Amino acid sequence: MTDIAQALSAFDAWLFHLVNNGLRSDFLDVAMPYLTRIRHWRIPLAIFWAVLFCFGGRRGRTVALLLVPAIALSDVVGARVIKKLFFRLRPCNAFDDVHLLVGCVRSSSLPSIHALNIFTAATLISAFYGPWIRLLVFSIALMVGFSRVYVGVHYPLDVLAGAALGAVWGIIVTSTYKRFRSKEPVPVLAPRTEHAA
Repeated sequence: MTDIAQALSAFDAWLFHLVNNGLRSDFLDVAMPYLTRIRHWRIPLAIFWAVLFCFGGRRGRTVALLLVPAIALSDVVGARVIKKLFFRLRPCNAFDDVHLLVGCVRSSSLPSIHALNIFTAATLISAFYGPWIRLLVFSIALMVGFSRVYVGVHYPLDVLAGAALGAVWGIIVTSTYKRFRSKEPVPVLAPRTEHAA
């Protein structure tokens, strides 16, 4: 089992260097740090949430309201529980040749909380909307996940673990909501009465 874990870790390190060093370009050096920083997403996400809630009808309000506790819980559990259970040194702390484009912190690398949160949101949204919206939200999620490796702060398997956990959590939230909705009593309409002429 140890040999398998070591082989997997070595492959992960090789894949990290392939992305972080092998795919370097001037365009990505500008785009990926911008894409990966939370502060750049705050205003667009606030606008998106407000549009969903105010103009998205019943479905939009449902998605907007579900997103808040879903992402809040994924963030807290991921950062305060899972990271502490599986501490892993970040690549920017483990290697000297990392092409580092953002700050490197000392918290656990596994899982990527960025990936966890955005895949939670993407999975939840895709459960309520059609294929074009699904393609859009998962494309954004994949780009954010890729950015975490490119800027030097996560291994690919950190992102994969965060994405998988986010997808599972998104499915649990939407399934729980839909099961709860299906058990709501259907209102009984009063029978129409004919009035004498």
